[in-house]
Amino acid sequence: MLTFAAVGTGYWSAGLYFYSRATGLSLSWAFWVLIAASPVAHLALYRVLARHRERGYQKSRILGVDIDGVLNDHRTQFCHMLADRTGKALDRSAIVRIPVHEIPNCDVSADDERAVFNWPTYWTTMPEIQGVGEVVRKIRNELGYSIWIFTHRGWPQPARYPATRVEEYRWAWEGATNWSRYALHPAVRRVERWLGETRLHIPELLGSRPIRSLTKAWLAAKNIPYDKLIIERGNLDTRDPLFFTRNRFEISAERQIRAFVEDDLNKAKRLADVCEVVFLIDQPYNQTPAAAELPKNIVRVKEWQQVYEYLRRVF
Repeated sequence: MLTFAAVGTGYWSAGLYFYSRATGLSLSWAFWVLIAASPVAHLALYRVLARHRERGYQKSRILGVDIDGVLNDHRTQFCHMLADRTGKALDRSAIVRIPVHEIPNCDVSADDERAVFNWPTYWTTMPEIQGVGEVVRKIRNELGYSIWIFTHRGWPQPARYPATRVEEYRWAWEGATNWSRYALHPAVRRVERWLGETRLHIPELLGSRPIRSLTKAWLAAKNIPYDKLIIERGNLDTRDPLFFTRNRFEISAERQIRAFVEDDLNKAKRLADVCEVVFLIDQPYNQTPAAAELPKNIVRVKEWQQVYEYLRRVF
């Protein structure tokens, strides 16, 4: 940088000198002061730009966090709810692949999975990873990171409720999201009379809002702090804006999210292209042969305390 400063100063001062010789312009003492001050100004400007690069866009101080498998024990919850909803028994250690219905010799169908995920109690009673709230709070308060939580929970899906239990699922969602009180509203009753026998179910009309309210309530109940909650939409397989997606890949690239905590191997690899570091929480389903060679900026961790220690020591 000293060389650049000297060369830059030499160029414009030489140009000014020869211009003055050609035009007869006399050079005052201010000319020599400017020449002497130019290298200092050059270095000062570089320092400002370097600090902006290091503390601004390059180090955004945003930590992206997935929920399922990262903040909660979704394998234990899935096995519990599978038994409740379908009567099928499954040990959490058998979940070595996601989605579960793709596990060889596993007596779990895609319909069984939908029966579990469409049941609101699955989301409201999800157990958190022990001590996760305290560690996330330390990262946020002590290290100064903004916590952005991402999740792709496209539930409920009314068209995929179990055929013989549609009303049970509908009423469960209304009760879980406290929307049942709207069923007696005069405006709702008038619309129902106009539709005839069809009954309005508020959660179904609100798209992703029921799962957002359940997720926010769960985070509050588990005392997990965060600055932003993003319920992802669109295709999780691309961050191409032409697909009208709002997922973790697009947002991480757009907002320069510096670090991300993930449990899905494929997502972690793609996030490694846009994030400075990706923490991969160890799970049985991310121990595949494809995990043998990971990008250098993917760091495997067994617990959240390791995430905190890495951010504290390295960043």
